[in-house]
Amino acid sequence: HLRKTSGDGNNNKFILLDLGCGTGSFAIEMALRGYEVIGIDKSPEMLSIAKGKDNLQTVQFVCQDITDFELYGTVDIITCYLDTVNHIVTKSKLRKMFSLCKNYLNIGGIMIFDIATQNYYEQSLGNNTFFDIRDDFTAIWKNIYYKEKSINKAEITFFIDDGTGRYERYEDNIIEKIYF
Repeated sequence: HLRKTSGDGNNNKFILLDLGCGTGSFAIEMALRGYEVIGIDKSPEMLSIAKGKDNLQTVQFVCQDITDFELYGTVDIITCYLDTVNHIVTKSKLRKMFSLCKNYLNIGGIMIFDIATQNYYEQSLGNNTFFDIRDDFTAIWKNIYYKEKSINKAEITFFIDDGTGRYERYEDNIIEKIYF
């Protein structure tokens, strides 16, 4: 006998799993709207920011890789936004993530995700450099698009004011896969 999802959380709330929750803005907003929320991200730094923003401690934030996560039960809704799926660059890991989602999603539940398209990487980002200069930080984004490999690489450098008028430098590389 198949059961439709009906909210297994506290007070019959729907349980929402936000994969790649980052700094938690979406997860916290959904908790404030009445969902029981679990946010998963593999970055301890991002989760630290998320926990700091969650003044009411409404979200359970968990540090795990979205291609290899474990839950203690099932959920009603799974979300994965802001091109997070594109950050999974191997098809085997992508398959594993979707398999885990299928495993943990209640019958009748839904998964909502987005992906960036080839047109976005080719036309909007391309092989360009972008920058954002503000009083407290500067960000420089050098984008490299490898059409033949369906890969996009972003080399990002941040200069962040440490509060004394001096700027600390941070660097990050983001690699994304374009799926057809």
